[in-house]
Amino acid sequence: MITKVCCYIIFVFPIKYRRDVLINDVYTTLKKICQEIENRYEIHFLEIGLDDNHSHFLIQSVTMVFSKENIEYC
Repeated sequence: MITKVCCYIIFVFPIKYRRDVLINDVYTTLKKICQEIENRYEIHFLEIGLDDNHSHFLIQSVTMVFSKENIEYC
């Protein structure tokens, strides 16, 4: 039996040397990329945040978990 488990993941990505490079154009492009990732994988971006020198994402994902019986059978 396979069980689906919903998990939440937080990623924080600092910019190299903490430069202030994240501007509105970058945010628009980043949202488009995240939407394309959502369409390809079983991932949903709940929050996308940008500060001047880092970005953070709250992601919801569904993982497949095998039951103990399946693991023992393998």
